[in-house]
Amino acid sequence: MVMGRLKWDVVRNNIAAFLEHWHRQGRPIRARIVFVENPVIHPADEVEKVRELWASTGLEVTVWRQLDRIGNVSLAVNQQSPSHQSKKIIGCKMGYMRNRIAILYNGDVNLCCQDWSRSHFIGNVSNKSVTDIWNSQERRRSHGGIYSGEAQNELPCSNCELGIVATETIRI
Repeated sequence: MVMGRLKWDVVRNNIAAFLEHWHRQGRPIRARIVFVENPVIHPADEVEKVRELWASTGLEVTVWRQLDRIGNVSLAVNQQSPSHQSKKIIGCKMGYMRNRIAILYNGDVNLCCQDWSRSHFIGNVSNKSVTDIWNSQERRRSHGGIYSGEAQNELPCSNCELGIVATETIRI
């Protein structure tokens, strides 16, 4: 089976319930499935299997090439950027924490898909709904800490090439 041992029908239903919840609130969410491809560890047909798995949901499947994952992957496709550990991080260039959570193959949810070392676990979709995880105190505390610049070294953003350093100007 593609992507681990999860019961994918349960995962798809959980994601559908999350999207329906926000739709009923009058705040529909545009969601997509992001598959991070690594040609070293994924078989050649893995991308097609992922697309087939999610085809019936109507969700867009986007395939990304692997980044250095906050310095945790030695077989990086892209070159690792220097650490921001001594600098104040005030956000993410991709807005990951504002509008995404990362559900891993085993159902664990990380704050960010870049955190392959799983240093910031915030739940598991096998025993909590996506809505409960999204609204959890831990996710809100972490999100607020990064965007206020107060939670630095405890979150993976201080080692991430996508972290916005307080002195940078970002065009949106």
